[in-house]
Amino acid sequence: MRQVLEKIDELISKKGFVYALIMAQIEDESIATVNIEKRNNQERLSANEILFLWSLLVNKGDFWQYPSDFDELYSMRSEIPRLMEELHFTFFSGVASHVQDIMNGKLAEFKPYYDGAVFQEAIFYSGGALYDEEYIYYTKKRYEEDDQWLKEHKGYDKDEFCDIASKIKQTVWNKIRRFRLQSLPETWEQQLKNKPSELTEEQFRKELTLWQFFYNQEEQLTIQEFCDRLKDAISFTKEDIVEYDGAENYLKLFSVEPSKGCNEACKEPGDLSILMSSPVIKTSVGSYLVSEAQQLFKSMYDTPRYWLYEQLDEHKKIGSHTGDFSEVQTLRVLKGIFGKNCYKDVIVCKGKNQETDIDALCIWKDYAICFQIKSKGLTLASRQGNLESIRKDFTKSFQAAYKQGLKCREALLHQTDYRFEDKKTRQTITLPSLREVYIVCETSDEYPSLTHQMAVLLNREPSEPAALAVNVFDVSVMGLYLNEPYYFMHYVHNRQKHYDNTRTDVELNCLAAYTYNRLNLEGGEYDAFMFDNSYAKAIDAELLPQYAKHKDVTVDNSAWRNGTFDALVKEIDSSPHYGLGQVVLGLLNFSRDEVKQIGMKINELLQKGAAGKDEYYCFRKGDFGFTFVVMEMGTKQEVHSFIQAVSLDEIKKNKSKNWLTIAHFLSSNSLVGTLAYVSGK
Repeated sequence: MRQVLEKIDELISKKGFVYALIMAQIEDESIATVNIEKRNNQERLSANEILFLWSLLVNKGDFWQYPSDFDELYSMRSEIPRLMEELHFTFFSGVASHVQDIMNGKLAEFKPYYDGAVFQEAIFYSGGALYDEEYIYYTKKRYEEDDQWLKEHKGYDKDEFCDIASKIKQTVWNKIRRFRLQSLPETWEQQLKNKPSELTEEQFRKELTLWQFFYNQEEQLTIQEFCDRLKDAISFTKEDIVEYDGAENYLKLFSVEPSKGCNEACKEPGDLSILMSSPVIKTSVGSYLVSEAQQLFKSMYDTPRYWLYEQLDEHKKIGSHTGDFSEVQTLRVLKGIFGKNCYKDVIVCKGKNQETDIDALCIWKDYAICFQIKSKGLTLASRQGNLESIRKDFTKSFQAAYKQGLKCREALLHQTDYRFEDKKTRQTITLPSLREVYIVCETSDEYPSLTHQMAVLLNREPSEPAALAVNVFDVSVMGLYLNEPYYFMHYVHNRQKHYDNTRTDVELNCLAAYTYNRLNLEGGEYDAFMFDNSYAKAIDAELLPQYAKHKDVTVDNSAWRNGTFDALVKEIDSSPHYGLGQVVLGLLNFSRDEVKQIGMKINELLQKGAAGKDEYYCFRKGDFGFTFVVMEMGTKQEVHSFIQAVSLDEIKKNKSKNWLTIAHFLSSNSLVGTLAYVSGK
């Protein structure tokens, strides 16, 4: 890594490099918000990479010299992604040595995660946890209790500072919008196919790269004028935020003036950078520029916590509840889905003794989800790839939460030996007998590569269930898409069931995949899945435009559901019989396309039935299948005997373990007249 970092240092030391960096920043950050579903994450710098380059640059001091010409500027711009890719590969040098040792017989087993650099890579290149507007929302919620102290002692006004950050972002974006970035084709390859024959590919690529930053084809600019335009595009002045009383305080707290050695601690990915807490860079002419757009909001969410932690020893109440808001926000989402069947702070007692507690408990039918919420984040040493620190951070947060979850799960599945109480009222909570209890470990902080670490580092016995690892922000988005208790439960059910066969970087990738295939691996041609960050683009594409317009966020779940099928599931769910939980979970295993086909077929059967014909059709998915029968209503015994016989017959014919037969009566407005479920398990 050291050799590559030396090359990067040589590049950023060149006159005019800052303008090449601004070009990359404008391209990659703005394109990330346009045509989101078509963007290629592999071809753009990540937010962390952009911030890292700025971090190295501000440590140089004065860096505003102009490049000699456009050729030199383009050369530096082209070098940035090449060197950053080279840097990326250095994280795996230990893995290469590991493989070589196996080939040479020095090691018998492939264990790539013995090297802290592999985790450092996963942490540094992890996808972002929040959208800008989510940072704003959670910043205001996180510091509600400490608002007065922060105003008096730090001059930090969370509400006004969030408005200032938004105004800065909008000011910069209005300038960037004048460029022709949105006119670029989906891929370079498409444009290169149509290049003029007299130009080489590299010459044409250069023209396209520079062409984006001219307002029109007739415009003529000198290299100095071109660079000044780039600098101005990500800059703002005090006059742009003069309307806010706290503008001076904001700039004092969140800006830095570059000087030689001002960011000496940041030398490689994962190091602490002054730009993490002060992302605004002051220029020598009195203007300010944005080093990385999202850091404007992330710094407001993270930085006050450190100010508050400094006061904990002296003033126990100050900052002591910065992690409590996670429980509050999680309960807000879960209550909206599970209603009265969502419980907060459940005490688990055995005899007269308190055994443990559950932060949030959600009950649906005879299934439950046990949330264990912690506020521990990643330490600096972990971000730098210290394997011992990575394991220690994980143990204190998620391993501890998992062990607690196992205790709670045992109690919930064997309730005769335990008693459950509301922590606040100490009243006994009566719970139904449960078939299964799922464990969700949650953190109130961003925890980069959390899902990956959970899959690799969690210490559990083969007989113990997997657990889902999320942050409070994941739960918020999950609540938008999984807005019915059975969908939420089914998602967690399938995530746990196939956890060992699924790998991803962030949970939203799995959530996006769920809307397509329900994360159901049974009966397919693959026995394992890896979901990269391209999956979450579908969620970004739906939510980002709404956040940008400051609208109340809603999602169009009709894109992956079907009205007829959903009505069928809802009717079964509305039954008071708790044992029907496994029936609903079986139905929800059908994929997006299958659900649409089922809905169409049911509607077709209903139309034929209206013409006086008895009709039926069978649907099957793995070990589960169901038959939908349209028939005249007979006696209760006759109907039950008939549909029971249908289920038994289909199990024999299809060699399935579970079969559901649903009878729809022609004289009824309900889809489900009665049903029979036969399980061979």
